[in-house]
Amino acid sequence: MVRLLDTTIELSTWASALNMFTLWAVTAGVAGLIVALCARQPRMALAAETAQ
Repeated sequence: MVRLLDTTIELSTWASALNMFTLWAVTAGVAGLIVALCARQPRMALAAETAQ
């Protein structure tokens, strides 16, 4: 019973660490996408103005 409890606690710890890493990775990906889109948008607007 004690081994099962220890194993459960250890798995829970690893699951929490994996969840935090996944949350960090997704947040970084979304932030990178937003930055990339914002950095690209003025160039598209400038290109549209020069095309006219």
